[in-house]
Amino acid sequence: MSEAPAEATPLTAIEMAVAGIWQDVLASGPVSKADDFFELGGHSLTALGIISRIQRTLGARVELKEFFSGPTVAQLATLIETRRRSLEEPIPLAPAMDVYPLSHAQARIWVLSRMEGGGVAYNMPLALDLEGALDAGALEQALRAVIARHESLRTCFVILDGAPRQKIVAAREIEFRLGEEDLRQTESPQEEAHRRLRDEVAAPFDLTRAPLLRARLFRLSERRWVFSLVVHHIVGDGWSLEVLLKNWRRATQANNCHRFLCSTRTTRAG
Repeated sequence: MSEAPAEATPLTAIEMAVAGIWQDVLASGPVSKADDFFELGGHSLTALGIISRIQRTLGARVELKEFFSGPTVAQLATLIETRRRSLEEPIPLAPAMDVYPLSHAQARIWVLSRMEGGGVAYNMPLALDLEGALDAGALEQALRAVIARHESLRTCFVILDGAPRQKIVAAREIEFRLGEEDLRQTESPQEEAHRRLRDEVAAPFDLTRAPLLRARLFRLSERRWVFSLVVHHIVGDGWSLEVLLKNWRRATQANNCHRFLCSTRTTRAG
């Protein structure tokens, strides 16, 4: 391919980044902002590779159909810049109200949770293996701090005028305890912990009572523990669990908790 004219060369940082990705994925020479992806030999598989690179390096999600409708560097860069600007715009706070309507996703989960067999289908469990000197009281205090910080963890669901509504409970009204069980005297503490973890996942939540989160600590030995956390999907998702865990770790450090080694195992209820 001949050298692109100066007026067609990528000018913005996003255009240059997109052009560089195209060159790597297509193994082509210099790419101008006006070059068409398909004229350069691109196809569906290479398009998917470019989309993946864009999301990983530029933090923008592009759909395949959007890529096909604007298959030049300039068009794709414009789409990415628009998407990134929208992500940077602050989300306005909802006005303070006694109750709030459910989102479409919450309404669906609420209905399905009330059906036979749906009571535990949306329980999201997380288990951590902890090792070290542990202060259970400080860990509980850290969890309380996280619950106080996030309104979603203090949300419950009530029926008003025949329709479900979500209600945010004040932090001072939340009753939360970290359950503790000492399994050191059982025949196999690790197996017993796994059995009780399954029981935790299988226990339904009462959606009318916040927090829709429960935590339990199982002691296996002097320095080994299993920490169990179960959250209902109506107030969070897999990404939320990661945020919650990071916040909890920060809170444990703020409360001078122990330093511990942990491995995380996250599963979903069926």
